[in-house]
Amino acid sequence: MAMFIGDDTNPSPQGLTPEQERKREKFMKLRQKKQEEDKTRKEAELEKKRRREEKQREKEMLHRMEEERIRQEELERQKAEQELRIRDAQAARVPDSYSTYRRPGPRQHVYDINDDANSYFVPVPAQPSGFADFSGPQCYVKPSGKSNRKIIVNAVSHVCLSGTVNQDQKDKCLQAISESDGHHFMILFKDGVKFRAVYVHNLDNEQLFKIFGIGPRVVTSKMVEGLYKYNSGGKEFTKIPSKTLSISVDGFAIQKSCWHTGKPVVSSRLLPTSRDLHVPHRDEISPPTF
Repeated sequence: MAMFIGDDTNPSPQGLTPEQERKREKFMKLRQKKQEEDKTRKEAELEKKRRREEKQREKEMLHRMEEERIRQEELERQKAEQELRIRDAQAARVPDSYSTYRRPGPRQHVYDINDDANSYFVPVPAQPSGFADFSGPQCYVKPSGKSNRKIIVNAVSHVCLSGTVNQDQKDKCLQAISESDGHHFMILFKDGVKFRAVYVHNLDNEQLFKIFGIGPRVVTSKMVEGLYKYNSGGKEFTKIPSKTLSISVDGFAIQKSCWHTGKPVVSSRLLPTSRDLHVPHRDEISPPTF
């Protein structure tokens, strides 16, 4: 019986039947396939992790580059502002023409013949200089300073009047800026950073003149309540702790009392007075007729 069974099964050299050998091969193939899948999955996870780390490094590098650019821009602004102050101080000491500077001449003691007690000094007329009649060009031209036109155009296009809804107003505002001869522009805000108007900053008299939008025609430094600076990298306006109008300022807000309420004003001439109102006497009132 044992010999019959042994001859029928025909065991393999390892002592396994053909059925067991097939199961073993199948198991080995499944295990190998699973190992390959696990290896592929781990490689994919490692690739994703590597890409995430690479993107994070690129993001950090761009952030550092943007911070460096903002820092360089701030240094350039401060340098331009300092140069402008130096040139303004030098302009106050430069004469308006090529005429030479003349020291005041000697004074003569003059007596009044009508009053012996009173005497006064009068200056002797100075001799005319050879350059007094010169009508040539002026030596000094006042610098215009660094312009923030591109910064304001960027702020209006991408922040203040962005979107298709504001396309008409944005085109008009950009056209007003392009047609203006100013060098430094400021944006008027209300209720936070809500856009209202664009102004040109006159550095000579520290006044702002409106070229587009809704707001006072002229704004002085006494009307200013807050100042803002535009961050071109973050595309946002940041409030700065300053009250002085300078070329480093890109936006401002005025006091609430400077805004017109828009209430109609009734003239006193239209209101009736006591002279216009006639109260009839009781004798003038006629009795009713039935």
